[in-house]
Amino acid sequence: MSRWFGIALFVLFLCFPKVAANGISMGLEKGLLVLMPAIFPYMVVSQTVIKTGGARFLSSLFPGKQNKIAELLVPSLFCGYPTGARMASTAYDNNEITKRELYLMYGFGNIPGFGFSVAYLGGVLYQSIRLGVQIYLSFLCASLVLIGITMKTKKTTNRFPLPSAERALPFSSALVESVTESSMAIVSLICFVCFFSSLICFLQTFLSDSPLCAALCTMLEITSGLPLLLKYFPLSFAIFFTGFSGICVLFQSLFFDRKNAVNLLWLFLLRSIYGIVSVGCFYGLRLLSC
Repeated sequence: MSRWFGIALFVLFLCFPKVAANGISMGLEKGLLVLMPAIFPYMVVSQTVIKTGGARFLSSLFPGKQNKIAELLVPSLFCGYPTGARMASTAYDNNEITKRELYLMYGFGNIPGFGFSVAYLGGVLYQSIRLGVQIYLSFLCASLVLIGITMKTKKTTNRFPLPSAERALPFSSALVESVTESSMAIVSLICFVCFFSSLICFLQTFLSDSPLCAALCTMLEITSGLPLLLKYFPLSFAIFFTGFSGICVLFQSLFFDRKNAVNLLWLFLLRSIYGIVSVGCFYGLRLLSC
């Protein structure tokens, strides 16, 4: 099956080079003007907080034995995907979290960030910063609820010993490493957006402007798909798809999974659950605010 997908993509891009080029141009525009300002600075900040020991200090303020998960959640809840997946994969590679905890972080801790939710989804698409804040809070609540429930079902935690090499760095060294690592990561993420934007252009070419096309485009890549989705579907669909994150973000997250520990189908299911719970949290918060 996989080989036929590869052959189909090859034929598609070979026969319609202009459509592919338009998709790359659209992806570069979204990646540089939307993704870069919404994610890159927060990737640098989150890595700096971790490398200087700030995340560990903040996690120590949380009660219980799940301090490592709290350490990963503190920056990832603010900075947005794929920051949570990136940090979780690093922790898993260092034997700091179990495979089950890796899945929980990928599924429920790798959430839309404050910048994307408030500035882009709320401010740009819906022209309401207040609505963007409400949407972000719904993502935050959904993550905390789902991780809280799933962590409680585990009676014991087999914690691996922390590697002896993990020490806090001076701020200057931490900042240099964070900017360097984040620069390499953001280039990869923009390339993912460019590729999936090409697929969106193919869908728009073959399906024209329709609700089905809008839904499929948003399922593939939310940055380019959300403006199309808003023309046909209510707010709840935008919240679900943003919480789900899109197939493009799923592959961006898997990029950091060096050990191939995360199964794509399981990740698809967990992200779908997270999207549904996010919609429920949004309307629950609206009822409480009335």
